[in-house]
This record gives sequence, C-alpha cells and structure tokens, in this order.
Amino acid sequence: MIRYKWILPILLLTAGISLAACHSENGSGPAAAQETNIYEDQAESGASDASLPVTEETSASGEASLGELQALIGMEDSSTAEMFGGSQENWTEDKAFYIGRIFEITLMGQTYPMYTSCDDNNIVNSVSVWIANGSRQVTEEEARGWAEAITASVGAEPTYDDTSSEAGSRNWKWVSDQTIISLHWMDKILSLSINPAVGELK
Repeated sequence: MIRYKWILPILLLTAGISLAACHSENGSGPAAAQETNIYEDQAESGASDASLPVTEETSASGEASLGELQALIGMEDSSTAEMFGGSQENWTEDKAFYIGRIFEITLMGQTYPMYTSCDDNNIVNSVSVWIANGSRQVTEEEARGWAEAITASVGAEPTYDDTSSEAGSRNWKWVSDQTIISLHWMDKILSLSINPAVGELK
C-alpha cells in the first residue's frame, strides 16, 4: 500500500508537463509572444527601416501625361485626391481658404511638383507644374524643348509665341476646345499651366 502513495504526484507531474508542451505547440505562451513582438524587438535593437514593413505613406510619384493633366480641369477635387500616387490638401496659412491639392508627378521622364486650384464648388479650374522654380538657370534650349514636346502632344502649333523684350521672358500658348496650355520661361523660371478655355478667342 505504501508503494502506491507516490503514484498520484507522479501522474500530476506528468499531466502538467504534457499540458505545457501542448500549450507551446498551439502558438501561445512565451514562444508565441516572442514571435508576435518581432518588429518591436527590431525597433528596440536599432534595426534599419529597410527591415520594417513598408507602409502606404511612402509612395513614389505618379507617372502623368499632358493629356491626363488637361483632364483634371473640370473634375471634382475629391475625385483627384488619389491620382498620380496621391496628394495632400493645400490651404492658406491660416487654414481659412482651401486652394486645392499638391502632387508629385513624373512628366516627360522627370519628377516635378504639381498644384491644382479649385473654385468655390471645389471643381478644379487650374493646374500648374513648376519645372524650374528659381533654383537653377533655365536655358533657351530647354525651354524650346518643352515647347516642342507640348506641340507634339497637343498636335498643333502654339497660337501664341512671343518674347518680351523688357523682362526677357518668353510665353507660349496652345488653345483647344476645352483648355489653354501656357508655358512661361524667364531666366530661372520655367512653368506650365493649364486653364479652362472659357471665353478664349481662338
């Protein structure tokens, strides 16, 4: 009778070990907690950003064509928000007036900031692309290259092509049934703008 007094504790110990093993295999307990917190461990150990998950906030600029930029005119502002890889709202400094949106686009192989502006009904009524904003010299060859590329895209010669002798600036304009495309060049400035053709004499 005395030899059996150790059987119950041994059985309880064996059952406890079996339950612990099953608990670990089912993905809970310390082993599972270690696997779940892998990104926290990487962050604490100073792992590089490349080893962390990529979020949607880091998106590359979107490819765009001149025709796609023309198509923005007349669109609802909310419909343009996710175009060309996404945008951010553009407000006046005091947040009292909504201007439009700011995009980063790839146009003709280069990346540029693009801005839209809206009317009181939040309809896009202007698109502008700053090819050079004063930080570098723009050659006449580069400006003419853009004029030729726009002419090829539109399929027509500019209706206006003039050089201002006073300011030294040059302006090109292409008018279609829906939009007016303007290219402005002066010294360190080269900009492209698109507006509705409402009321324009052709």
